Amino acid sequence: MPYKVINTYNDTEHNVLYKKGDTYPKEGYEENPERVKSLQSIHPTYKRSFIAAETLEGEQEDPKGEEDQGEPDEVLVEINSLSKEQLEEETTIPQLKAYLDSEEIEYKSSAKKDDLITLILKSRE
Repeated sequence: MPYKVINTYNDTEHNVLYKKGDTYPKEGYEENPERVKSLQSIHPTYKRSFIAAETLEGEQEDPKGEEDQGEPDEVLVEINSLSKEQLEEETTIPQLKAYLDSEEIEYKSSAKKDDLITLILKSRE
């Protein structure tokens, strides 16, 4: 099943560069279920996931360990409408980073939650 690439990465298994917005896997490649789960999980070094949890056909995948983070599109819509206080109380750093990535707003990978919220609020001005 195809998935939307949500962060650019170099896939070492396929030896292919996947850019944000691309479809995973590219034509001619087959998906590996373990690899899909790995790409959907938050990477320990890069602090982000690389493919969406939902397939492009709209079929829902259930990656373990991400239940409380919500679906990316759902989280992005919610973040867009939250006040500063709500952002502080109701979001996680990975959710904020996913939103900033979707809006193509740059941030340091080591940025703290307050810094990410400030960037989101400034982008609304």
